[in-house]
Amino acid sequence: MVGRLLTAIPILDREPDGRIPPGSTVALCAPPASQAELLLTEFTVSRPTLYLTTDRDEETVSVRFRRVQGRRTPEVRYVPGDAPLEHARRLFFADCRAVRRSSSTR
Repeated sequence: MVGRLLTAIPILDREPDGRIPPGSTVALCAPPASQAELLLTEFTVSRPTLYLTTDRDEETVSVRFRRVQGRRTPEVRYVPGDAPLEHARRLFFADCRAVRRSSSTR
């Protein structure tokens, strides 16, 4: 567990391989408004998160996160359906570059 990042989800953080290795990308694929969003809400507490949605607009997703007081709101981006994997890849790498730039100016 040394060097792994907490998920802010106690049951996952207690497991030997339950934490996230630094530099990892985690994908959570689930239907909208499912119980999986509760997991994602907990996960976003401890670190910046990029939330890609293919079926709901950015504001609808963001509102759900803003309802929970004291919680971090993830960066939400809509991925159009014509080439979702390509659009998601571009959004992900653009976000990674932005994070690197902001952390290098601190």
